[in-house]
Amino acid sequence: MAQSLGQMLREGREAKGLSIHDVSELTRIASEFLSRIEENDFAGVPGGIFAKGFVRSFARAVDISEEVALGAFAEQQRSGEDDTDSIQATCKSDLARRVIKYSLRLVAGLLALACVALVAYYALKAESPLEAPALNAKTQAPTEIQPAAKAPIVIEPTAVVEKPVRIHLEMEAVGERTVRVWLSSDGAPRELNLEPGTSFKIEPKEKIDLALRAKDRENLAVTVNEIAVDLPEASGNLIEAFLSLENIGSTLSGGRLEKASSSSEAAVKPKIRNSGAWVKASA
Repeated sequence: MAQSLGQMLREGREAKGLSIHDVSELTRIASEFLSRIEENDFAGVPGGIFAKGFVRSFARAVDISEEVALGAFAEQQRSGEDDTDSIQATCKSDLARRVIKYSLRLVAGLLALACVALVAYYALKAESPLEAPALNAKTQAPTEIQPAAKAPIVIEPTAVVEKPVRIHLEMEAVGERTVRVWLSSDGAPRELNLEPGTSFKIEPKEKIDLALRAKDRENLAVTVNEIAVDLPEASGNLIEAFLSLENIGSTLSGGRLEKASSSSEAAVKPKIRNSGAWVKASA
């Protein structure tokens, strides 16, 4: 059986006597991403050129041919796509069979109902008299027809179902240079380097803090729940903002991310990894 990409990289790292943290320091890639790559779990790793770049840097750090590692990565991705296509084809086939089955049942039920209604109609018609007796106009007074009382119309209150609030943040580097962004999603910090033309998507559960250099304002486009929003004003040479379930409504209506203040719990400073600790970055 061919060796998987994760197994190949793990054996190369262990052969050099390196830990995940050591490789993270060499490649500037978060330890979380390196661990997922070794486990062949790319669901939590940024896709596209980010994933390829991570694999290339990992392989170089543990003295494994970049071409061999990228080839194993491509083969693993193709294998995952084939499995997905097979599952989707099976689901579509099962759905088609169920639709046909219930459609036939519905047609049969409608035909049976039509037959019962037809039999009932002819039975009632057979019991009705062919000719009504004539009324004697001289002896029988006309019957006054009273209008039927109208039943009161009761309007049931309609329940209002609120759609669940979610946060979907997307950032895209639209300039001609790399944009560095520092994030803290639900308390988990990370550092991004967005190459021109690339984007990054994230869905925090409660809140997300972000910061970038003021000179990169024109190089970064931000959307919240697929609606374009502006960045807040800079504080010195930094732009600091935060987004949460409490302020997402005002953010979308105002078209601008809320500026983080030093007194709020959502305030964020750009941070970089330095010897395992998070420190304030100098712009």
